[in-house]
Amino acid sequence: MKKSFAVSLCLSSTCLAWTPGVMAQVGPQEQVKESGGGLNEIVVTARRVSESLQDTPVAVTAVTGEALEQRGLADVSGLQNFIPNVTFNPTSSNSGSSNAAVIFIRGIGQSDFYPQVDPGVGIYLDGVYISRTTGAVLDAVDIGQIEVLRGPQGTLYGKNTIGGAINIASRRPENQLGGYLELTTGRYNRIDAKARLDLPISDTLKTSFSFSTLNRDGYYDILDFETGQKTGRLGNASALTARFAADLEVTPSLELQFSADWTQRREESSGSTLLRINPNGLAPLIFNNVTGPTIGPDAIYDDRFLAADRFSNFGDPTESQSDLDVWGISLIGEWDTSDWLTIKSITAYRESESDSNRDGDGSPFQILNPLTIIEQSQFSQEIQFLGSLLDDRLTFIAGGYYLDENVFFDAPVNIAFVSTDNSADIANKSYAGFGQLGYSFADDLRLTLGARYTVDEKRNDARVFATRLIDPATMVPVPDFVLPIPLLIDDARRTDKEFTPAVTLDYKFTPDVFGYFTYSRGFKSGGFSQRIAFPRDTAPAFDPEEVENYEVGLKIEAFNRRLRINSAAFYTDYTNLQVIIFNNVEPQTQNGGEATIKGFETEIQASPVDDLNFSFAVGYLDSNYDEINPGTLIPDGAALAYTPEWTLSASLNYVFETGNIGIITPQIDWSYRSAVFFDALNTPELRQPGYHLVNANISFTDLDEHWRMAIGVTNIFNKNYLIGGFSDLPATGFVDGTFARPREWFLSVKRNF
Repeated sequence: MKKSFAVSLCLSSTCLAWTPGVMAQVGPQEQVKESGGGLNEIVVTARRVSESLQDTPVAVTAVTGEALEQRGLADVSGLQNFIPNVTFNPTSSNSGSSNAAVIFIRGIGQSDFYPQVDPGVGIYLDGVYISRTTGAVLDAVDIGQIEVLRGPQGTLYGKNTIGGAINIASRRPENQLGGYLELTTGRYNRIDAKARLDLPISDTLKTSFSFSTLNRDGYYDILDFETGQKTGRLGNASALTARFAADLEVTPSLELQFSADWTQRREESSGSTLLRINPNGLAPLIFNNVTGPTIGPDAIYDDRFLAADRFSNFGDPTESQSDLDVWGISLIGEWDTSDWLTIKSITAYRESESDSNRDGDGSPFQILNPLTIIEQSQFSQEIQFLGSLLDDRLTFIAGGYYLDENVFFDAPVNIAFVSTDNSADIANKSYAGFGQLGYSFADDLRLTLGARYTVDEKRNDARVFATRLIDPATMVPVPDFVLPIPLLIDDARRTDKEFTPAVTLDYKFTPDVFGYFTYSRGFKSGGFSQRIAFPRDTAPAFDPEEVENYEVGLKIEAFNRRLRINSAAFYTDYTNLQVIIFNNVEPQTQNGGEATIKGFETEIQASPVDDLNFSFAVGYLDSNYDEINPGTLIPDGAALAYTPEWTLSASLNYVFETGNIGIITPQIDWSYRSAVFFDALNTPELRQPGYHLVNANISFTDLDEHWRMAIGVTNIFNKNYLIGGFSDLPATGFVDGTFARPREWFLSVKRNF
């Protein structure tokens, strides 16, 4: 069958690509050019079928793996620098993990890495939903294409996600024997090696093997408080990855795709710097008056530990760990049963184990030292029925989804006045049925109706004990014979059910002008808060959050495909926002209230003359709380966290053909993000003002495409900017922040064979 089925959902688009002799730019469309000049057609699978981007009413940005590598990006978090209205940070506040994704799209996402809270943006690897944010910052290795979908994905995608989806497609095996070897070096002793082998077994069976080792020193220094000497480093990279893929054509109508991936990381924790200390906070007050005097007269936690350098602290180097082990397998089967029906199955199993801890207080003392162990496994099964009837005027997709997830969670925390043993056994199940019908009333007018019914079941078997406690009222430690004190022993359960419809009407005004309107709903299930410091009978719970999204978009091509302009505007009602609130030393997820988010995205791509490529993208968000729930401590007029008002980017390159030698392509990239807060309470120290980033690179490819070399610099002007932080002045008594990597250079050499 292998058709493109007309189905529908959302908004504008972008593509990055690189091919020998032609460079695709950052921006709304692919910059690969046809032999006659102009921009090539882009094919996306944002609606589960292959179709032209310019005829797709979906907000999707497509990025090739080569484009990530050309810019020296080590992982997919670099997407935020060229996709409008997207925030993608590689570390979550207070996690210690260097691989805990914080992703927001159009102001909707999730910053908590605890497994009791679902992601707000879904990440999919070859169609398989990745349940947890820890381990979701995937390395830029063996990636074929990434599609970033903006807006709620409540109809077609496996696991319902409220903010959007990032669909990562790995490279599939090639028809011919071949592969590559790539070496990269750079600042901070960067040494990366990547290798791939495509090995076809027969005309019907193709396989591929890939391997990588990624290594880079940390950029945060741990200093000895007395001598100022370096005792350790944070924020390094040390990863091994391997992947196997096989494509089998069982019959002309039945194809199977098998994938297996494995990742191991052994790193120090993500770096952080103290930004403020409150000596009157509960933890510093008890330490300075109870614990400190037993250590010595100078054992006082105060402003002396505010390092002058934003890339250093005075913490304990032994309290630093970010270990991760992930592996998964999947099998995709696609069977063309007839000329009108295709059946597709996606079966997958994944496991991950993450051990992370950090010295949160940035001092040699024990003010806050959290440790987190997450052991997770998931099985998922998705079935899809795709087809068309009535001479392709009626198209349909229907199917079902099942997810079974189990997590062992252990998070002992040492604070100046309490130590807790905090663990839970978590069991999650998700069931969904979905469908979508598209009908073309005329060649240019199409209506699409979609619906999904989801049932999410959650169980949280929590066990929290205080193993050390100082009474804040008397400043006297509780006797050992009284400990441990049970704070919470609870087997909590909840079931959330939701119906999420979508309606899209699209119209092709001319062969080069396409418009659409979409209404869609999305939701994210509720859960439980696990961070407990005071006795409770039941775990604090939070309710599901919901959105209603209204969207209109326009896609234009002009001047013989020399120019593309894709634009969309949206209005979103956001109810029961799930936000992290630090209240009485317990950082809990609560329903913050209701908000309205409205804005637009415009992406422009142009090739005014052969070999010259330009792109520009702008995103705007007007986000405000309409109502704040009492008791959340969110201040009046607060801004939504991780939601900058403006995101802009541009790229320019020129392809120089050098006769019989090869092709040289210089490129410069610019991006801007306006001011943003990194917590719901809008802590002033966690406000990052607007900033510009400039990256540049130049590449060379020989005429035979056997050799490729690239050299570049990221963050050319060495801008220091926050990407996250932790604030709890009343209790733990400090604010700290994580800054992005400074200026770095890279040099890569790739040999294709």
